[in-house]
Amino acid sequence: MRFGTVGAVFDAARSVELSEEQSVALDQSEAELWVPPKDDGSVSHAYRELGAAIIEGVKAGRIDDKKLAPHYAVLEKVTVERRAAETAALKKLHPLLSTDQRKALVALLRRRHPVPGAKPEPATAERPLEPKPVTQAKSAAAREKEEAAEHAKRRNARVTSLLGLDATQSRRVEPILVRYDAAPANKAHRAELSKRMHRLIDAFEKDELDATTLDLGKGPRPRIQKRVELITALLMILKADQWDKLARTIERPGARYWGGSVVGEDAPAEDE
Repeated sequence: MRFGTVGAVFDAARSVELSEEQSVALDQSEAELWVPPKDDGSVSHAYRELGAAIIEGVKAGRIDDKKLAPHYAVLEKVTVERRAAETAALKKLHPLLSTDQRKALVALLRRRHPVPGAKPEPATAERPLEPKPVTQAKSAAAREKEEAAEHAKRRNARVTSLLGLDATQSRRVEPILVRYDAAPANKAHRAELSKRMHRLIDAFEKDELDATTLDLGKGPRPRIQKRVELITALLMILKADQWDKLARTIERPGARYWGGSVVGEDAPAEDE
């Protein structure tokens, strides 16, 4: 469970020079923060039942959102509890550290989590600024675009084969696979995680911290709903004899955890 922005802060705090009293207090805060949810069994049950409801809907040709709602509610409840625990932990950690210790912690976090695309340090006589490789940057962007197009082509061919799509269906499915492709979604997600981390670092650097205003993540529901949207869009194109084929791609090991994903797709990134 030690992941996300708050986990990164506590991990970094271990590298700051602390007094024995501060170390004990940090241990206590961590112990409270990483205790598994009281209804952990219900969480696992919610994931299993959510996957089962999605697969049942796929086999019937229509996913019933009402059957998903109670399982979403369990995940939402745990997310709220989790965020409350993280907020409380930050409220304890911030005043526990001295100004110099907070500065050291913030400096360490900035080194561990540099801002993507940040400007290089000013040039000096000893280290002149290197010219920006404009041509290489453009060719890299072009290569990335070509690779994305090739990835989409391969994925569409694989899904077409697995689901037994005819030519018309394959053409209709192709833009849907591109729209819900997990690879660019994961890239955007990682960028958002980076921004969230830096907002937390900036807030922690201040003399006063209002942890209740921080965005600590939305939990698993958004990414699962994206899976359901993808599957629903595919069901609108598939014929009845193809529903079971789609269901089998969701029933493979590991897929249920995500609320259903189609073979050929990258696993959706963890929220945090």
